[in-house]
Amino acid sequence: MEKEALYWGLVRPRLPWVKDWILIHEAHDVAGLDPQASLEANPFELQSGAEGRRRQRLMKALHNYDLILCVSQALANDLMRWSDGSLRPHVVRHASALPRLPHPPRLDLLATR
Repeated sequence: MEKEALYWGLVRPRLPWVKDWILIHEAHDVAGLDPQASLEANPFELQSGAEGRRRQRLMKALHNYDLILCVSQALANDLMRWSDGSLRPHVVRHASALPRLPHPPRLDLLATR
């Protein structure tokens, strides 16, 4: 999770004018965790030490978003499971099911004049 997303998630309850905004977080990875943390059963169970505090801040920030979009169903499932169902992310895949061209089209730049 980028610093800006963490900032807005944590500052929202403290600024009355931000409460009227609709905050959406788009999660591309394991929501800002170290990729190795995603191998744990629940990386957000860790509460002690600097890493535990960082993970708890991250979960708190995620709860302050109105909508969480994930790029994969696996990430959405993990976030829902790790939050005991309190986060309900939606999935918007970046790749569509539209057929792709086998090769890029050849452009004739002289014909476009």
